[in-house]
Amino acid sequence: MVTIHDDGTMARAKKTKYLRNIDEKYMSWGDNHPSRLTIAQTCVGETLTGIDVDIYIDTHMRHSRCNLGYRNAVSPLSAVWARKDPAGRDIFTSGHAHGNFAGHSLGSAAALQTRRYMMSRDYQSTLPEKSAYYLQGLKRLNQKYSVVKQVDGLGMLFNVTLANSQGDPWKNAGKPAVTLGQDYDYSYNGQYYRMMLNSGGTFGEVIKLAPYLDITLAEIDRTMTILDRIIANLIEMGE
Repeated sequence: MVTIHDDGTMARAKKTKYLRNIDEKYMSWGDNHPSRLTIAQTCVGETLTGIDVDIYIDTHMRHSRCNLGYRNAVSPLSAVWARKDPAGRDIFTSGHAHGNFAGHSLGSAAALQTRRYMMSRDYQSTLPEKSAYYLQGLKRLNQKYSVVKQVDGLGMLFNVTLANSQGDPWKNAGKPAVTLGQDYDYSYNGQYYRMMLNSGGTFGEVIKLAPYLDITLAEIDRTMTILDRIIANLIEMGE
């Protein structure tokens, strides 16, 4: 049986239950968003912080966040280039797609503000350093743990591929890693944190990370420390 190095985890175990309930409750609400939404916890990269907003519009939401903004309270937006013959205005008319994803002024305003924010951040200059620093931290875990068979990444998207003692893909190891990250607290510099992870890979052997673009080098250090503990706990659980 695994002993979770939780630093007081169970006393705080109910903290994420509310977040998951919110996620399930509003996942398919679409246009029927609440007039006021109180989110007790939202993932900022790998950090949980408090927030209370009328309608949560996260102007720099990334995949690693609990995206309660564009996905629910505001309909998702995207831009697609296509020829006129399959997707002209007379063919692909308003309401042609699922109604929950129809465009509206609030969603458009949020998209424009998101673009303004991203253009003002000069990501082209700042992200290469952060990406290299993040990957360097993952490589240290690769050297430390034999189960970490490979680490790779592009931009701010990263994979940690896990292998068993025979060197074969550690089947379905990603899901328990996600649980260890989300359901248990990890102490760092006197505060408690959790990590939002994704799993993937052909055999479910990959931990996928997508930190938000404004993450700092100090936050990356914290991320690597916590991920180290998650991998250690995963090893203790066994194959």
